[in-house]
Amino acid sequence: MPTTEVVAVNQCSGNSRGFFAPRVAGGQAGNGLMGAAVWRGVSLKRVLDRAGVKAGAVDVRFDGMDGPVDPATPSGIAQVLVSADSGVTWTPARLGKDLGRYSFRQWSTTLRLPVGGHQLRVQAISRSGERQPAEPRWNPAGYRRNVIESVSVQAA
Repeated sequence: MPTTEVVAVNQCSGNSRGFFAPRVAGGQAGNGLMGAAVWRGVSLKRVLDRAGVKAGAVDVRFDGMDGPVDPATPSGIAQVLVSADSGVTWTPARLGKDLGRYSFRQWSTTLRLPVGGHQLRVQAISRSGERQPAEPRWNPAGYRRNVIESVSVQAA
């Protein structure tokens, strides 16, 4: 059977679960339960076609620990905004190559920070215009945390 190739992120649906408040049951992971790779092989559709899945079937069930795929998954990153003043002002970052709707999108920026503490924030905007929210959408399973990321830095 012919093969296909896609660059995609594989992420635990409970990634960043440890940041939810109030706490939820399950492994209390921070960031990092993810990775990006070039996936190569026969498409699942071709495998299912060969297996004889009935015409009109719309779902395939796999046994696993993760939750269902969110149909509202953004359609790729179109813009990344960076704030060096706790979100008061935002500046567009330079985007790297777009490797596809399921992939990470590298970005970069240059900041000139005065000496002292700063709260840096980053917000991604999808091609469909969806923005990462300021507050995560809590859910009892702790899945799909999506929020403006922030980090405190000290400029010397």
